[in-house]
Amino acid sequence: MSVCANAIKYALAYQDFKLDQDYMPKDDYASFILRQYYWNIKVLNYLEQDKKRNRDTSNNIKESDCAFYRKLFLSTRCHICKARFTSKNLPTLDRINNDRGHSADNCIITFSKHDRFNPFVKEFMSQRIQAVNEKKQWKKKVLQISYELKLWKRWDELRKIFTNEIVEL
Repeated sequence: MSVCANAIKYALAYQDFKLDQDYMPKDDYASFILRQYYWNIKVLNYLEQDKKRNRDTSNNIKESDCAFYRKLFLSTRCHICKARFTSKNLPTLDRINNDRGHSADNCIITFSKHDRFNPFVKEFMSQRIQAVNEKKQWKKKVLQISYELKLWKRWDELRKIFTNEIVEL
């Protein structure tokens, strides 16, 4: 009975669905046009990232590649979600192999702040912080328990000494 109900529910939900239709959300934002100044800053930031991690920077992208990437940003879409780059969805070059620098053959084009991954990353980071805090709380509890045990042992020793002194009197 429940199987039939589910089949009917999904049949009604997807009766207007067409496989060959484009269901991408419509956006009215202007297309992203790469400017030389913006590109120069990006190139310097990529170079700084790679130098900080001691990656090979000999094949890194250059400031002179601006025209090529301008055409690329206008003609391609995000590698992850296939949405176009707009003034709200700025592109960035994401490294495929993180051991190598920002070279043309090691990068894919994605959004700088990808909407589909931000909730996941935020959730992961909050769980990580929570785990660290719980670990700290656990350490505090362990220290407190060990301190209390030492106090109890000391109290027990004092009690034995005190009772022995009373018995001896």
